[in-house]
Amino acid sequence: MSWIAAVESRRGRAHRRRRQPCQDFGAIKKLDDGLLIGALADGAGSAVHAHRGARRAVCAVIKQLTGTFSGGAPTAKPDDRLLRMVLCNAFSGARATLGALARAEGVRLDDFACTLIAVVAAPDWLAAMQLGDGLIVARPHGAEYRLLFRPDKGEYANETTFLTDRDALDAARFTCVTGPQAFVCAATDGLEDVSIERRAMLPHAPFFRPLDDYILAARDERQARHDIREFLASQRLEAHSDDDKTLLLSGFRRAGTQ
Repeated sequence: MSWIAAVESRRGRAHRRRRQPCQDFGAIKKLDDGLLIGALADGAGSAVHAHRGARRAVCAVIKQLTGTFSGGAPTAKPDDRLLRMVLCNAFSGARATLGALARAEGVRLDDFACTLIAVVAAPDWLAAMQLGDGLIVARPHGAEYRLLFRPDKGEYANETTFLTDRDALDAARFTCVTGPQAFVCAATDGLEDVSIERRAMLPHAPFFRPLDDYILAARDERQARHDIREFLASQRLEAHSDDDKTLLLSGFRRAGTQ
């Protein structure tokens, strides 16, 4: 019984044309006893150091959550309030990391603006926190896909909440799902148009089902990363969005289940 997981990013056409770096970043960490930690960030297009902010925020969250769960998955699901506090502390730590970087370099905190998503997935529960847009989708064993949060969209196009905002931690949304999850996916907003049915605000099953089947059958995570890169570079996705894209796929293989 174990997670197989991979995450990759693709620089969007708009950034390639302008010779700008990819402003997305994602990372995962697998711990003993079937615990998976993942995080994604999407740097604000208007922020001078958005790409660095996204990377620093993700690395800070992964590091803090890894330290918290260094013993592996708890034998019983922790109290929801405790899990919320753990994730809030990780987001707060990531914001403090960006603040320290801004002070050290004599620049504004907003220069490192980014969204932030984090998931902690155990064999029998899933905790998640999201700040800003992007998406987290999960599928319990034998059930349908579930969108954990509605993407955070402001009044105007491309407006959302960033980790560097004054009220960022108050705006972060948390959920904890009890029960084993077969599939967990997270992505930045460059994939929202092809993965979410906007009118019903539901996961678009024809998008997720092939990814679900793929990751559950995968054996080599290095190959999975390569295949995700190829998928993100496909003409179909490029035609729908010229934004950066990050995709995290994970599947839990439990004996006797699909």
